[in-house]
Amino acid sequence: MDLRTSLLFVIWLSSIRAFGQDACPSFPIRDSFRESTLQGFLCSVNSTDTSLQAIKRMAFASVTGDILNVGYDPRQHWIKCCLTNISSKPKSLVFGVDFAHIDDLSFYVLEENNVLSRWDHLSRHTTLASRPIASRVFAFPVDIAPGQTLTLYGRFVRHHSVLLLPIKLMTQEQFYSMGFAIDLGMFMGLGILLIACLISFLIFTITRQWVLFYYALYALTYGIAVVSLEGIWGQYVRRIAWLDENTHLVMLSLAAFAQIQFLVTFLQLTLFLPFRVIWALRGFAGVSILLALYFLITPFSYRNSSLLSSWGLITEFFVLGMGGWCWVRGWAGAWLISISQLPLLAVLVWFSLTILFGLPRHWLFYQTAYTIPFWQLIVLGVGLGISLIQGQREALLAVGQLKQERTEAIIQTQEAERGRIASDLHDDLGGTLATVRRWVADISRQLQNSPVSDKLDQLDALVQKSTQDLRHIAYNLMPPEFDRFGLCYSLEQLVKKQPAHTPLFSFIVVGTERRLPLSTELNLYRIVSELVQNIHKHAHASHAAVQLLYFDDHLTISVDDNGLGIRATKTTTAQIGTGLESSNLRASYIGARIWREVSEAGTLVLLEVPYTIKSDAIRQTNPPFIN
Repeated sequence: MDLRTSLLFVIWLSSIRAFGQDACPSFPIRDSFRESTLQGFLCSVNSTDTSLQAIKRMAFASVTGDILNVGYDPRQHWIKCCLTNISSKPKSLVFGVDFAHIDDLSFYVLEENNVLSRWDHLSRHTTLASRPIASRVFAFPVDIAPGQTLTLYGRFVRHHSVLLLPIKLMTQEQFYSMGFAIDLGMFMGLGILLIACLISFLIFTITRQWVLFYYALYALTYGIAVVSLEGIWGQYVRRIAWLDENTHLVMLSLAAFAQIQFLVTFLQLTLFLPFRVIWALRGFAGVSILLALYFLITPFSYRNSSLLSSWGLITEFFVLGMGGWCWVRGWAGAWLISISQLPLLAVLVWFSLTILFGLPRHWLFYQTAYTIPFWQLIVLGVGLGISLIQGQREALLAVGQLKQERTEAIIQTQEAERGRIASDLHDDLGGTLATVRRWVADISRQLQNSPVSDKLDQLDALVQKSTQDLRHIAYNLMPPEFDRFGLCYSLEQLVKKQPAHTPLFSFIVVGTERRLPLSTELNLYRIVSELVQNIHKHAHASHAAVQLLYFDDHLTISVDDNGLGIRATKTTTAQIGTGLESSNLRASYIGARIWREVSEAGTLVLLEVPYTIKSDAIRQTNPPFIN
């Protein structure tokens, strides 16, 4: 501290001593000064007089609280503050009042009896461009030279409700820096609310889930209430005359309605509570709608503000109680409601007590009062998103389960029908053909060495071939004693029964055979049989192979040929599509993975099935054929 600053400090200290018990000591502006709430250096007086000269002669009382809470008093409220610059440099300061709902405001800067600057009759309707500093708060520039002492006077009036005077003195740099940070945080929060509202409403229009509508309404109405309380609504929305100073009353009432309806819908109380209780809850929510209409058609007043504060407090206690009651009963989502309500409940209790009983307000609560409910909306939004994701997952699982049951029913029906047809062919038609053959043989013996006998021999050969074809068809429909011999033996027999002409089939087994569940082996047999038939019909191959590779944890079956390959798919895709679809369906049913590779050299199909199927989820994630 240099000599000049030390001298100024001594002068300021002596002036304080001269004041003695003066209610309004001078606030020292030091080199390190950045901001202050002026607690202990601010004085006030209430009067009906609007003359500055008359007020200067009045005795001001010291303001001891962090924020001056005038309460409901429509008189003129004057504040006074003295500043002394004991630093070595001139200071550019800002005197700010962070309360938007002021009906009449005047501000004066005096040096002794000389008025250096003055602003008269500002109000909440004064546009930002017409204010001393373009800001949503009432802010006034104060320039003070080293050693200079200034006296600041302010006159404030609010006609219809509580008047708060949260005052701060800051350097211009601190004012703009803090103002930017606060406004950025507030507008980011409002932007988040707007995005949440739009997304929720958009999803509601698609899904018709009313919990999304109530969340969107809650976010929208609370966001508008914050915009109104911060004075932004009055600056930019001027054409809605019936939504003026009462905007936050109407919107907070609607927010209370949306909050209760969200609670009932989110916790699915309609599934657990009696019909009469649900109607009582909805009636409780309906009171908020009636209050919103009442606030909309009646003039703004202190009585309405007190009514809203009381109802808001009752609503929050009710919501918290319902959330806690559901939590104790172990209902899903109740813990989220309870946790989200606690910070908001604390703010509402404090806010209501300041209105109803005039308790002091502090800057910490004042600056966080309107931002804490953002926590509630964010928590509820996250919980709602998690709930929707879980609901979608459960719906997908239910659809997957339904699909699995449908697939199982189709396959079981097909197998039952195959077994019935195979049995009928073998027992009925097979027996009939055997009888026909015996009769033909008997007639042929009776008519030996006659032209008819030769015809009968040809007929016998035809009946014999029909019998063989019948056995082959019956075997393909249901291999006999499949459950006893298993997949490996049945596939080997299937390959051996293929015609001796091209394509020539080979059968290869690698590893030690391991049995799989009967339904799994039967479906694998059906898939391989379908693939073999496709080779006969479409591949035009000279060689083909069926291989079983038994690994430690899974079985791999490969079916390959050296046929047309990719050249065949250009002309036969529609023909083989049904077979591939059936193979995919069966592979998905048993939890197998299936690949199909087609090239100029031919076609390769790989089937991979684990020895143990862990869950149906495996079946739902199988990839289709890779073409």
